[in-house]
Amino acid sequence: MPIFSQKAFSDANSLSFPLLSDYKREVGAAYGVSLPNFSGMEGYTASERAVFVIDKAGVIRFKWVGENPGKEPDYDEVQREVDKLN
Repeated sequence: MPIFSQKAFSDANSLSFPLLSDYKREVGAAYGVSLPNFSGMEGYTASERAVFVIDKAGVIRFKWVGENPGKEPDYDEVQREVDKLN
């Protein structure tokens, strides 16, 4: 998501956590969710749809990676994982 639209998205969805704009594709690569040549476009890298729940120590406590870009996570499951951190 472009940086300029993150605040509007966050406000519209009442998010209480920061969003990441990975325009250099560095974070997706570091977390192993890069999709090189996305949708047959040579040289275009996107990130797979993914959710990571990371604790305050930086440990990944939950990871979900979609099988395809149209699949969304079970948001109740994600919330349960976040709740475990508190």
